[in-house]
Amino acid sequence: MIAQAVEDDDDDDDLRSETWNHRVFKTQASGDDVVYQIREAYYGKDDKKLPKYWTTDAVKIGGESVEDIVKVLGWISLCLDAPVLEEYEQDGITLVREVE
Repeated sequence: MIAQAVEDDDDDDDLRSETWNHRVFKTQASGDDVVYQIREAYYGKDDKKLPKYWTTDAVKIGGESVEDIVKVLGWISLCLDAPVLEEYEQDGITLVREVE
């Protein structure tokens, strides 16, 4: 998966020191169709509300056992309690906001 960056002036941030979770993204499919996807979202040290980076593709669920898949689904299901996000363009930069 390719992470998409939000405008950021602090290039010294290291993703390993940031937190991440799963979030639901509302995306525009072909025509007027809307699709909701679960993606990985990575947060900066100071802002835990909106992600600084996020994957462009929906997550794939897998594991070495059925029990692993159950654990992963449990972690992913936590994102259903958070506001839905959507991408938008501003001054040539892709940003993210909560869906109203």
